Amino acid sequence: MRDFSFVCFASIFFITGCTTNTQTPDAAQDPLAVALTGKVLTRGNTEVRVMENKKLVGTTGPNGEVIISGAWEVREGQFCRTLLSPPWLGGTECQDVTIEGDTATFSTSRGEITYAISDS
Repeated sequence: MRDFSFVCFASIFFITGCTTNTQTPDAAQDPLAVALTGKVLTRGNTEVRVMENKKLVGTTGPNGEVIISGAWEVREGQFCRTLLSPPWLGGTECQDVTIEGDTATFSTSRGEITYAISDS
């Protein structure tokens, strides 16, 4: 049995912070979580660290000057990320992910995006 709780602190205009609590007996053994936890995802000038503490941090933009920050979890087999920055990517989105070798392809609202996977 799964016990999910999701709490967001919102203002009138935007989400200011979210926390998640997912408790499943086999959460640590989820193949997607195992494949991505502690890894760095790279695509062009974008680099995102999928941290063990369920945080996402990284950079993007033409010169890597835009900060990426947020949180992640695996929910019902999908990679769910809640980004706080950059603003244009803000919010929560759950994505199907296909992992082949050292690449991960995320099916997002903007189409499929493929990242190289490496150790942090």
